[in-house]
Amino acid sequence: MVFKRNSDFLATVIYNPVGDDPSTLSGITVTSSFEDENGNKYAGTVSVANDYLSFTVSLSDTYTAVWPLGHVLWDVKFVNGSTTFYSATETLEIIKNITP
Repeated sequence: MVFKRNSDFLATVIYNPVGDDPSTLSGITVTSSFEDENGNKYAGTVSVANDYLSFTVSLSDTYTAVWPLGHVLWDVKFVNGSTTFYSATETLEIIKNITP
């Protein structure tokens, strides 16, 4: 996924349970983080939809403005009681803005 730094990040994620996963996100704590190539971590803001079947992850351009060009890793953590599970880790290719 290509992303221009110095832009607000916003992603809508559809929860698609498999196997023994909970059927909805009701009662599940959802958090998300980004990590740049220098090892700096940034906590995304997560908002779960009222139907508990999707959520959004956002991060202000204040944070993305300082990302170095290259790659940023992003994932989501789910905590359901004593059980923790994670999404796949996504890689964002960070490119620069060329128009001032």
